[in-house]
Amino acid sequence: MSKKVLFAALMLGFTLAGMARSSQEEVCLKDGSTLNGTSMDMVSNEPVKMQAQEGNILVYKDISKITKEVNGLSQDEDDDEPAGVAKRGYKGFVGFGAQYWNVKQSSASVFTSHGYQFNSHIFLGGGVAYLTRLAYDERALDYLLPVYAHFRYNFLSKRVSPFVEVKAGYSLAGVLTDAYSEASLGLRIGVGRKGQAVNVALGGIALGAKGEYTAGNFKVFFEL
Repeated sequence: MSKKVLFAALMLGFTLAGMARSSQEEVCLKDGSTLNGTSMDMVSNEPVKMQAQEGNILVYKDISKITKEVNGLSQDEDDDEPAGVAKRGYKGFVGFGAQYWNVKQSSASVFTSHGYQFNSHIFLGGGVAYLTRLAYDERALDYLLPVYAHFRYNFLSKRVSPFVEVKAGYSLAGVLTDAYSEASLGLRIGVGRKGQAVNVALGGIALGAKGEYTAGNFKVFFEL
């Protein structure tokens, strides 16, 4: 009987130790230092009190980030980043545009890019577009099929931010197979905590090794 009681006590001790470990949190202070501790209380609309392993009691205003350790793994509870900003990781764009060329022709386009968002500012990836000329007669519409590298920079780490982007590549098919480049300046409006956004931009397109054909380019696109 005593062995069973001892075994039960040991199991309870291991369980409580595991629970204590799982409640440990890494506290990042605004001055850049870190402490390990546990939450004392979390009352809505009041400062969060933390007791560090050193015995110090901190309030939430002293803390820039709290990382909870669960079974040895870290999980961010508050990354102190505004909602709506671009998130690090995979990023995709899809949209449509309208162009007016220097040869007095207009066209419409659909496009998509995919790549990696390194932080809230820098994106690098690649994409493809399909541009079709709005013909003035009954002939088949001319088109372009460019593929390109895509670089983008958001100026602000906020939900609403201006941005600049450039694309450089080659038109693989259509009325002309030649160098393709594009530059745009626009506005990003974040619409979700996971980095989704609506973008509007105005810029230009150059087609040909020496930019023989150019167009003004207006586009609206969505950030996934």
